[in-house]
Amino acid sequence: MAAARRLDYPPPEVFKVENTSTGPGYSHVLVRIYRTSSDVRAPVIVFYHGGGYVFGSLDTYDTTARFLARATGCTLVSVDYRMGLRPSP
Repeated sequence: MAAARRLDYPPPEVFKVENTSTGPGYSHVLVRIYRTSSDVRAPVIVFYHGGGYVFGSLDTYDTTARFLARATGCTLVSVDYRMGLRPSP
Protein backbone atom coordinates (compact mmCIF):
# COMPACT_ATOMS: atom_id res chain seq x y z
CA MET A 1 0.00 0.00 0.00
CA ALA A 2 1.39 3.39 -0.98
CA ALA A 3 1.76 6.01 1.74
CA ALA A 4 -0.18 9.23 1.33
CA ARG A 5 1.90 12.35 1.03
CA ARG A 6 0.86 15.92 1.77
CA LEU A 7 1.72 18.30 -1.00
CA ASP A 8 2.18 21.99 -0.40
CA TYR A 9 0.28 24.09 -2.89
CA PRO A 10 0.76 27.81 -3.31
CA PRO A 11 -2.36 29.65 -2.15
CA PRO A 12 -4.45 30.75 -5.15
CA GLU A 13 -5.05 34.43 -5.69
CA VAL A 14 -8.49 35.81 -4.89
CA PHE A 15 -9.88 39.29 -5.50
CA LYS A 16 -9.80 40.36 -1.82
CA VAL A 17 -9.20 38.88 1.65
CA GLU A 18 -10.51 40.61 4.77
CA ASN A 19 -9.83 39.65 8.40
CA THR A 20 -12.52 40.75 10.84
CA SER A 21 -14.59 39.45 13.77
CA THR A 22 -18.22 38.89 14.62
CA GLY A 23 -18.18 41.78 17.10
CA PRO A 24 -18.62 42.15 20.85
CA GLY A 25 -22.10 40.61 21.01
CA TYR A 26 -20.68 37.35 19.66
CA SER A 27 -17.41 37.20 21.63
CA HIS A 28 -15.29 38.55 18.76
CA VAL A 29 -15.05 35.25 16.88
CA LEU A 30 -12.47 35.72 14.12
CA VAL A 31 -13.61 35.40 10.51
CA ARG A 32 -11.76 35.73 7.21
CA ILE A 33 -13.71 36.76 4.13
CA TYR A 34 -12.49 35.68 0.68
CA ARG A 35 -14.03 37.60 -2.21
CA THR A 36 -13.63 36.33 -5.76
CA SER A 37 -15.02 39.52 -7.34
CA SER A 38 -16.28 43.00 -6.47
CA ASP A 39 -19.91 41.80 -6.83
CA VAL A 40 -21.54 42.45 -3.43
CA ARG A 41 -24.43 40.17 -4.50
CA ALA A 42 -22.24 37.10 -5.02
CA PRO A 43 -23.44 33.91 -3.30
CA VAL A 44 -21.82 33.22 0.08
CA ILE A 45 -20.43 30.01 1.57
CA VAL A 46 -19.84 29.79 5.33
CA PHE A 47 -16.84 27.51 5.99
CA TYR A 48 -15.95 25.98 9.37
CA HIS A 49 -12.51 24.37 9.27
CA GLY A 50 -11.90 20.85 10.48
CA GLY A 51 -10.03 19.94 13.63
CA GLY A 52 -12.74 18.90 16.06
CA TYR A 53 -12.23 21.92 18.34
CA VAL A 54 -8.67 20.71 19.00
CA PHE A 55 -6.46 21.98 16.15
CA GLY A 56 -6.64 24.01 12.95
CA SER A 57 -7.09 27.72 12.37
CA LEU A 58 -7.90 30.32 9.77
CA ASP A 59 -4.24 30.18 8.72
CA THR A 60 -3.95 26.39 8.43
CA TYR A 61 -7.07 26.29 6.22
CA ASP A 62 -6.26 29.42 4.20
CA THR A 63 -5.25 27.56 1.02
CA THR A 64 -8.31 25.29 1.25
CA ALA A 65 -10.62 28.27 1.67
CA ARG A 66 -9.03 30.05 -1.29
CA PHE A 67 -9.40 26.97 -3.52
CA LEU A 68 -13.05 26.57 -2.51
CA ALA A 69 -13.84 30.24 -3.13
CA ARG A 70 -12.18 30.18 -6.56
CA ALA A 71 -13.72 26.86 -7.59
CA THR A 72 -17.24 28.05 -6.75
CA GLY A 73 -16.95 31.75 -7.61
CA CYS A 74 -18.61 32.50 -4.28
CA THR A 75 -17.65 34.79 -1.44
CA LEU A 76 -16.39 32.50 1.30
CA VAL A 77 -16.56 33.35 5.01
CA SER A 78 -14.16 31.16 7.00
CA VAL A 79 -15.09 31.07 10.70
CA ASP A 80 -12.57 30.38 13.44
CA TYR A 81 -13.57 28.93 16.82
CA ARG A 82 -12.10 28.40 20.23
CA MET A 83 -9.94 25.33 20.74
CA GLY A 84 -9.78 22.93 23.64
CA LEU A 85 -12.24 21.05 25.75
CA ARG A 86 -15.67 22.50 26.29
CA PRO A 87 -16.91 22.76 29.88
CA SER A 88 -19.49 20.23 31.02
CA PRO A 89 -23.08 21.52 31.24
